[in-house]
Amino acid sequence: RQLPMALPNTRAAVELTSQHQLNHRSIELIQGTSVFRARYTLRLQKEDRHTLRFELERGRDHSVRDVRGYFTAHRLSATHSLVSVFAAVDLGGGLTRSFLRRPFQQAVVSAPAHIRAYVEPMALRRRSSR
Repeated sequence: RQLPMALPNTRAAVELTSQHQLNHRSIELIQGTSVFRARYTLRLQKEDRHTLRFELERGRDHSVRDVRGYFTAHRLSATHSLVSVFAAVDLGGGLTRSFLRRPFQQAVVSAPAHIRAYVEPMALRRRSSR
């Protein structure tokens, strides 16, 4: 539930699946800058304890051609984890690609630092409340 807000340039996130759909979740995201935004729906699937895969949910309106990737998190110690992010984005052609290429590249590259800035304060609060 907190993942969309941990992603860079997320303007809005709406979960589209019901609580009864345990095998996957669908989240509609609006990401971008104040000038250009992209709307798309991701299908999230937990692969194992450490891996969350995502892909563009076909059958819904979206402003990109394709998105897919994964997040992994492995605990290294009581205070450190290794988080890996892979994302492949096909913006399509035309004006969409021209205007959104640079913001999407920056968002993908900045994702690990953005996630860290979002997650670390929560982890510190949990540790201090114990």
